[in-house]
Amino acid sequence: MTADVMAAQAWQTNGHLIEGVAKLGFITADMDTVDLTHGRGVWWQRWRPDRLTKVTGGHDPKAAPADLIADFRALPFPSGRFDLVAFDPPYMPKGTPAGLKAMDERYGVGNQSPRFLAALMADGLTECARVTVGGGTILTKAGRGIDSGKLWRGDDLLVTHGEALGLEVIAQFRHLTRPRSQAHRGPQKSPRSNYSTLTVWRKPT
Repeated sequence: MTADVMAAQAWQTNGHLIEGVAKLGFITADMDTVDLTHGRGVWWQRWRPDRLTKVTGGHDPKAAPADLIADFRALPFPSGRFDLVAFDPPYMPKGTPAGLKAMDERYGVGNQSPRFLAALMADGLTECARVTVGGGTILTKAGRGIDSGKLWRGDDLLVTHGEALGLEVIAQFRHLTRPRSQAHRGPQKSPRSNYSTLTVWRKPT
């Protein structure tokens, strides 16, 4: 049985976080890799695999050049194609202005309900599992947001769905950001999300 590994640090960017994951040996440069939400390519600015297929949804005008425009819920790849699959879906529900702007520009799915986002993330992870080789690795990134004054735990929802698919959580990394008050009327129920979670998965052989 694999022991739980958890790390928390104020990594400057997702690129610094991925570099740390690589230094710890969870991912290696020889893995045939696909990034299903490549976007602006921040994940790979400090470390990158030797073979990287970059997929984007085609919504972000500032996106880096990609190899393919596709919906991450319906990929044109055969099953078991990649050693490593990276997935950083939208996870900020409506009610968070900064989150809405980012989702509109990068994913084209702004102003959506938590239920919509949960289904989008679950369908994406299902497709991740399909295109990953048996024994391969999946990286997912998700966080938390406030919707109607309530804490929405997108990271936990993604983990629950992945385990239902039979994927194994190998490690989790908490990516810290500056904690701050949530705009509200009345008693403070929760601070704005101050971390997101990078989960390292293994697909069974």
